[in-house]
Amino acid sequence: MKAKKVIFIILSSLVIVQVFLIDVVLKSLGPESIGLYTIKQFLLISEIALFYLIINKIESKIERNSVSKIGILLILTAAILVIFGLLSFIPGIKFDLSSQYIIALNYFTVIISNIFSTLIIFISVYFFVILKNFILSYRRKSTIRNFILLCISISLTSLTYFYTGVGKSTSFSMLLMVISIILMLIHSFRLPWVIYLSRKEKYYTIGYLILLCPMIIFLVVVLGSSSNINSPVGVLYYSSSIVRELVFNIFLFGTIYLNVAFISTIFHLPTQDIFDKKLVEISSLHNLSRLVTQAFDFRDLIEEINKLSLTVCDGSCTWIEIKNKKNNSGFYIAGSKNISLDEINELYSNSEFKISEEVKNNKKLVYLENINSKLLSNENLSKKIKSLIAFPLISHSDLIGIIYIGSNQQYGFDKEYFNIITTFADQVTISLENAELLEKSFEKERIERELLLAQKMQQKLLPQKFPEHPNLDIYAFTLPAYEVGGDFYDFSTINENKIGIILGDVSGKGISAAFYMSLIKGMFQALSKIYESPKELLININKSIYGIIDKNSFVSLIYGVLDLIKGKLYLSRAGHCPMIWISNSNIQQIKPKGIGVGLDSGDIFTNTIEEIELQLNSNDVCVLYTDGITEARNKKNEEFGLEKFIQLILNNYNNKAFTICNNLIDEVKSFTEQDTQFDDITLVVFKWKNFEQN
Repeated sequence: MKAKKVIFIILSSLVIVQVFLIDVVLKSLGPESIGLYTIKQFLLISEIALFYLIINKIESKIERNSVSKIGILLILTAAILVIFGLLSFIPGIKFDLSSQYIIALNYFTVIISNIFSTLIIFISVYFFVILKNFILSYRRKSTIRNFILLCISISLTSLTYFYTGVGKSTSFSMLLMVISIILMLIHSFRLPWVIYLSRKEKYYTIGYLILLCPMIIFLVVVLGSSSNINSPVGVLYYSSSIVRELVFNIFLFGTIYLNVAFISTIFHLPTQDIFDKKLVEISSLHNLSRLVTQAFDFRDLIEEINKLSLTVCDGSCTWIEIKNKKNNSGFYIAGSKNISLDEINELYSNSEFKISEEVKNNKKLVYLENINSKLLSNENLSKKIKSLIAFPLISHSDLIGIIYIGSNQQYGFDKEYFNIITTFADQVTISLENAELLEKSFEKERIERELLLAQKMQQKLLPQKFPEHPNLDIYAFTLPAYEVGGDFYDFSTINENKIGIILGDVSGKGISAAFYMSLIKGMFQALSKIYESPKELLININKSIYGIIDKNSFVSLIYGVLDLIKGKLYLSRAGHCPMIWISNSNIQQIKPKGIGVGLDSGDIFTNTIEEIELQLNSNDVCVLYTDGITEARNKKNEEFGLEKFIQLILNNYNNKAFTICNNLIDEVKSFTEQDTQFDDITLVVFKWKNFEQN
């Protein structure tokens, strides 16, 4: 962009120099050199075009308001008048009319005429660019079209003077002039920028135009009426009749446009208060819309709403009631501005003051135009509230709040503003709902962070490594349905020859199940060192947890003690899934009797539970699992099932425990197609490897 500007400046400088050299040659050879005169005309047209490109690029990067644009026009007009004034007092400028062309009588005249005509052309083009920016600042499709037509009309009018003499015009040029004036009038009666001026800006505009309008009218009169070649306008005739006509048309357009703007600005002053109020309302709505996305604290939001309420309605005090959704205890005062809580309560305590009940019952705006001061015992309150408006905040047909705005004047609110107040109420409702959603979102994020922390803690509660023994190959896996779950497994070293293996499932899922899981795990680690028998351990866990666990909850457990030397497995089950035992390719479901932990205080549980003894052979595989595996469902709501589970164990039992476990879990995940997991999944696989036992 800078390179283009530099190129345009260099080209325009070259054109100016060339025009000057041609004038020097014409002074020497005389005006009969028609070829040089024609070249000069084309060079001047190029100069005007280059000036326009340079100025338009400069102005396109500058943000000017309407008042500053008028100020620029005032300066430019004054500059033209100053130039004409200087030309009137500079001696030695002499022209003569030979045939139909003006000739300079001396070289001093050539120099001065070129300097000042170039300045006038530049200023005139600058004036036109500012006018163009005025017109196109609030453009429409028709505006651009009409402006292009005006530019064409002015250009053609000026070009008709290509070979005419001083003050001579044709019927065609007069016709084009009439068309140009009509188009000027069309643009002059479209002044949308005047409407958007503030009162202060209107005063500045009127002040500038009072100075500018007489000056530009005088300038147009000088440009249009003077045909004396030795007058200041003579430098333009000497430069070219095209230039003189173009400058005249530009300032004629400015005269019409600015005088109409002056009259329009004066006529818009009486309605300025209404327009300013509308602007304040729109600005307040915009600020409230911004709050919808930026206000995170509920108290800050209420404070901003109260401030904007006073701004929008020009009130003296305001307060807002919000429905208490937590305990449905009615409405409460969420915040106020310029009125105390005691004063609000005094209003509510007045038996004749029923505005709150009326809004709550009808869910419609209520306006008290003239409040009887006798109804209010508080003198300050009676001065503060002489009229009152209350508008409901409706969300999905539900009243979530009420905004009250008081005025210290009777009939303080115009009914014509009720539509904007309704719009304001809708925006407030959205803001409050958004704040509530944000609060819930923050709470949800907090809970999720806590759940993730609980998940990490629960994972640490599970065994960090598996028991190691030459005769034993063991592996386990657990996958909660939510962040935390109620399934668990654990191991306990009872003595150097025996280990305990337990697997459990707390009814339900989530936080409560995870809590009972950690409780059972702690009991297991403590009691497994005391009670070697699985049955005795489960009986004592039941005694310890009964009364602590919720009545609607229970824990299913399966616990085995494995003799690592003899290969004997002592097993008890408290309402849990049976153990799968594969020995010599034969599969059995081992299910000792027993009910869930926490269902009975003692006798029934003690009399029901059973302990059995199993002798494991080499390569025997035992699988403990929770019902989250067999009851896993796919998108067709089909269960994985026990039969399929057993078959998979048979297909994999020759593998290591790690491989068996992972293959089983992968099959379950493949079956559910990664759909929502309905229950926690836990699996313990151990394999007896003693080939030397008898």
